[in-house]
Amino acid sequence: MVTIHKQPRLTTCLYCEADHMFQGVSATLAYTYNTNLTTTFTPCNQEKYPFSYEYQPWSMGSMYMQVDFDFANHITPNAPIMSILYTFPIHGKRCSKTHTIAGTCTIQMSYNF
Repeated sequence: MVTIHKQPRLTTCLYCEADHMFQGVSATLAYTYNTNLTTTFTPCNQEKYPFSYEYQPWSMGSMYMQVDFDFANHITPNAPIMSILYTFPIHGKRCSKTHTIAGTCTIQMSYNF
């Protein structure tokens, strides 16, 4: 058994979004910063295991870009929304600096009662 002493994880984000700027096209540009402070693992039986492990803090700052294509309109309100996003790290300490490219397809359904 181990006792875990966790310090907080802090996350902040600054973003700018242009919603439906041209025929259903939206864009988001963001900067995110995450940090996780020190975490310490201490065995419950200190006599048998007289040590503890300290997981060092980490941090990461990254840029996030997303473009959305909304095909819905007043004639076809249940049309899909296609999104493409790209995340790339700018700086960090003890983190994986992995570039991420992804895409989504979302179908929104709306009903009037």
